[in-house]
Amino acid sequence: MEYKNFVITADTTCDLPQRVVEELELRLLPVCCTIGGEDFTSGDPQVLKRFFDRLRAGEMATTSQATPQQAQELFEPILKEGKQILHISFSSGLSGTAGSVQIAAGILNELYGEDSVIVVDSLCASVGEALLIQRAFAMKEEGKSREEIRQWLEQNKNQVVHLILVDDLDHLYRGGRINKATAVVGGALGIKPLLHMDLEGKLNTYAKERGRRKALQSMAQEMAKRTGGYQNPIAYICHGDCEEDANLLADLVHQKTGVGQVMVTSIGATIGAHTGPGVIGLVFLGNPK
Repeated sequence: MEYKNFVITADTTCDLPQRVVEELELRLLPVCCTIGGEDFTSGDPQVLKRFFDRLRAGEMATTSQATPQQAQELFEPILKEGKQILHISFSSGLSGTAGSVQIAAGILNELYGEDSVIVVDSLCASVGEALLIQRAFAMKEEGKSREEIRQWLEQNKNQVVHLILVDDLDHLYRGGRINKATAVVGGALGIKPLLHMDLEGKLNTYAKERGRRKALQSMAQEMAKRTGGYQNPIAYICHGDCEEDANLLADLVHQKTGVGQVMVTSIGATIGAHTGPGVIGLVFLGNPK
């Protein structure tokens, strides 16, 4: 049966807690992040705490996209087991990793047969990827085929809404993820631009609020506006070493949307290198506009 013969893989940028990765037996492609030669790709909470402390101290982190060779090294042992692959990749709008994976898939599909490796460009980041990954595993558990899951992902990935509050936009500007105009607005006294992912998987401003608490309230209200008609058994919140604010946002989401469960998790170093400490992201299925 095809159910038994395919494996779902993803990138470390999905920021799923390690316990969930282990429960799913999810195989991950590393997208690396270093400071001064030290690797921070691990999602270990103590490692991430040290990472954000170093960013706060003014050190600069460097990220590098996964290479086609690294993708082949992840995929080939699975293919040798006689299984096919469905890979859910980090947004091509933010990284070249999706392109590297496509190159590896093209090479391996020639060796192991057409469509041995199928790649879905999630157009998502962090827990946006996590939402799609967990839905894909749930569908697989229900006995859905690889093609049925692929179709669902392609049809629904643009309904994954990312609302993002960044404490310091300099990190995103230096990394080329936002333009200068957005960064300048963020530098104004007390102004907190709220960002979202557009339909190309890139970051854009959708609102501005004065003060961090008001920005958090605005995020919960925005979720309430965008989720009409969408099923959200779970919403996702990620944070850059600011768990207290993340839990406050979770409370606000419960109050304003009635969503049953909110997963709060730390953002990984690869994404955190571009957002800096203090970032909070809220992700759910809804109207992307």
